[in-house]
Amino acid sequence: MTLIRPIRLALLLASFSSVPALAAPAPESFLAKMATEAMNQLYKRYDDSKKCWVTRYQGDIYCMEIDSVNQAGGMLHVFAIGSTSDAAHVTPGVAGGIVLDITSRPAKVVAASKVIGEYGNTGSAPNAWQFTRLGSKAWGWINTSSDIHQGVIEGSMSILGVHGKEIVELGGFASLFSCEDCAGVKGTADDINSAIQFDTLNDKPMYPFTVRMFGKRNGKPLDITYKNISFDPGTGRYRMPKMLLDR
Repeated sequence: MTLIRPIRLALLLASFSSVPALAAPAPESFLAKMATEAMNQLYKRYDDSKKCWVTRYQGDIYCMEIDSVNQAGGMLHVFAIGSTSDAAHVTPGVAGGIVLDITSRPAKVVAASKVIGEYGNTGSAPNAWQFTRLGSKAWGWINTSSDIHQGVIEGSMSILGVHGKEIVELGGFASLFSCEDCAGVKGTADDINSAIQFDTLNDKPMYPFTVRMFGKRNGKPLDITYKNISFDPGTGRYRMPKMLLDR
């Protein structure tokens, strides 16, 4: 379950008072410096020995690192992932982030979350989140967290983006499942994968998307497509078909 912790955005605004407005893509070194300043303000404490920012979440101390920095739509998107060293196999990692409007003078914090939610296992979140256009003026990140227990592989895809003044999970679904002789029954092998495609030709604030599930279930071929999965502005989440929430 994703848990969201908002932060006080007003505390971040003052630190960007000297940042000039940008009308064109900025040099990578300038964006990296701005991203570092944003992380300093978001997490406050930097551990020089571990080369990461430190935050506490649900009793665990996490080491936060920048996973990606992207400039799009006049915004600077800084995404972070966190790990904890004192972790059991089931302990997840975390993700966080901050979005700045770098066209304004001074630059403004649009949204920020120290911890968006829990992802991954053994104390680490998956890295290399894919920066993705989610709508006509919306961007976010997608990735798959997977785990293996006693020969059974399970994975779930998460879609993260801005909602209000926070970065939150906008949707997710069971995207991967694999086992041989499931539940000890021969011939019941499952090997299910998925692919997601956003309808970028649809000029909506949040694009609908399609999910294709393919492979085999109970040893038989599987190929199902779920089309036009739309966003619900009221709940701030995608309207996921129930079949996608279960394996």
